Amino acid sequence: MKVSKDSIDLGIIVTDEKAALAFYRDGLGLDWEGELPLPGGRMYRLKCGTTVIKLLKLEKTPSAKPAPGGPMGGLGLRYFTISVPDIRGLMSQLEAKGIRATVPVTEFLAQAQCNSDERIRPIESRASAPHPVRVHRRAGAVPLGAAAISE
Repeated sequence: MKVSKDSIDLGIIVTDEKAALAFYRDGLGLDWEGELPLPGGRMYRLKCGTTVIKLLKLEKTPSAKPAPGGPMGGLGLRYFTISVPDIRGLMSQLEAKGIRATVPVTEFLAQAQCNSDERIRPIESRASAPHPVRVHRRAGAVPLGAAAISE
């Protein structure tokens, strides 16, 4: 298979688009690409490098909920990774915005993981230096956590 760009795009179904945008756009600082109506909902597009994070707010919220338990709690996409050059600097910026770490940044491989749980949106932060961070975002809540950023 030949691909036309060096990344994949991700779609995340959200229940509260305002809270999701406050986190991904205003908190993490992903670049705003725009929004567009879709049959049955609305898409909010954010750039993360060459990846497009597509937040989808559906007119009718699906009744199925994600299985709790993070990566070990179910099949399918359970987290994604965003590589950053300075995880400690990022955490300082997030804390200044009221997004706090629930777990301290610790040295552990060159990546970190954000567990998805019931009503938790997955996002993973990866440091180029061995300083991982786990980032959790609860729907409708507010801040995240630094090995786990919680809202």
